[in-house]
Amino acid sequence: MWGLNHWLQGTPIPAHSVPERIAHLLHSQTTIGWDSFLLGQWSKHWTTLQLQYLQRNHIEVKRQNHGLSWSSNIIRLMWDHCYKEWKTKNIARHGKDAEDKAQRRLETAHRSIRDLYDLKPRCSLQAQRHYFYPTVEDHFRKDTDAHSLENWLETYHQ
Repeated sequence: MWGLNHWLQGTPIPAHSVPERIAHLLHSQTTIGWDSFLLGQWSKHWTTLQLQYLQRNHIEVKRQNHGLSWSSNIIRLMWDHCYKEWKTKNIARHGKDAEDKAQRRLETAHRSIRDLYDLKPRCSLQAQRHYFYPTVEDHFRKDTDAHSLENWLETYHQ
């Protein structure tokens, strides 16, 4: 994960601090690409090093702890974790059921419109009268549902 961390941070892997036993792996995976690593395209050196680890630690080599089966399982675990994180983030942002989603849409529209009303004093008087209600609260009293507010944003936010 060391090489992946450097790739994510946009920093080069310091050559002087690379342990010799993983140097080929880091070079090979860097050549393939760490973004490709996340997509499941791994260097063959991963499975070689896993086998060496098992042998060095006197762990019985089984189908599920080395080779293609091992790397496929690790990739699946990573993808499952990423999917769960993505789903958690989406539920937090968009809601988990129809009622929750509607409330989130309304909150998002309110936030966006409040931001635009904060900019209202920078607009010409003509634009203020044409595009805005006297206050943001007046706007929310007039347009009470997310759909109406989103339409207003689409129409006037350019």
